[in-house]
Amino acid sequence: MNLIKLVLSITQLPVTKYCNVFKGTEKLEMECEICLKDNIITTEHPPRKVPLALKQKLKDKLEQLKCLDIIEKVSEPTDWANGRNLVV
Repeated sequence: MNLIKLVLSITQLPVTKYCNVFKGTEKLEMECEICLKDNIITTEHPPRKVPLALKQKLKDKLEQLKCLDIIEKVSEPTDWANGRNLVV
């Protein structure tokens, strides 16, 4: 009977609409402090498995981000940890 029809459409991609936000890599030249509520419960998510065919590509990208001072290696346990998602 087709009484209900669900229509999902995107008229403009966010990357196109807000191109100035998605252009390049920028970094604040100051330290920022993130304040959390006192009653927040920390969570840890183990890293997801990386397909063997993508491991070297991931290592190279992480090293590149480390050299650009976007990420840094953490060698001690932390209260917060998130799994990573690979986008190919």
